[in-house]
Amino acid sequence: MRGKRVVPDSSAVPAMMSGDRICLCLAGKRELPVVTCDTMWRELDIGVDIRVLR
Repeated sequence: MRGKRVVPDSSAVPAMMSGDRICLCLAGKRELPVVTCDTMWRELDIGVDIRVLR
């Protein structure tokens, strides 16, 4: 995963908090899915398996 961009920059997703970015980066680095209730994450195309509960 080294060198691969996991989370888009803030201009692409201005509403994403730093904790959200850390969660996505860690999931990408460990190749694990992310489970969230934040429906905005459904729109992300960053190479991480995102599972939205709603």
